[in-house]
Amino acid sequence: MKDIILNILTTTLVSGIITAIVTYFLDKRKAKAANAHTKSLQVDSFVRSSSGEEMRSILDDWRSFLFDIGTPLYAKKLQDPDYMRSLINRAFMYSSAETIRRLATYQNFNYRSIDPSKMSNDDKYRMIVMVAGIIVSLKKDFSDENVDVRSILKLKLTDFDKNSHIIDKHISDLNY
Repeated sequence: MKDIILNILTTTLVSGIITAIVTYFLDKRKAKAANAHTKSLQVDSFVRSSSGEEMRSILDDWRSFLFDIGTPLYAKKLQDPDYMRSLINRAFMYSSAETIRRLATYQNFNYRSIDPSKMSNDDKYRMIVMVAGIIVSLKKDFSDENVDVRSILKLKLTDFDKNSHIIDKHISDLNY
């Protein structure tokens, strides 16, 4: 009888110790994840509050860039390496990983064909989709609002419905 009671007490004690250890490590892991999330929110809040005007300026510059496409001003901006470098660098400073991916895709496209007058129609639509994709991503970064790339393009393109199949292909290809 003594052995049975001793076994029960030993089993209970060992179970309690194991439960306490597991609970301790799970709580520690949960606290670490919560701290990381809190830190991320604090950094995001700081960046937004200290750089709000700069973020609005960046978004406005990209919006202006999209709406200037097809004008002599756009060609001038595209040919100006200082303007393009500034536009991309300023966006890079405050952007998410997704926006940076989109900036890199856009810049890579520019490296291979920078003269808009020599681009095919397909390339022109691809470039417009890329710029709209950057704007949408910046809007998400800065205001946490989701805007559809197609909506932005409908604002700019008068032939959107006629060429929606080309636009949709590029949106799909670029994973926007």
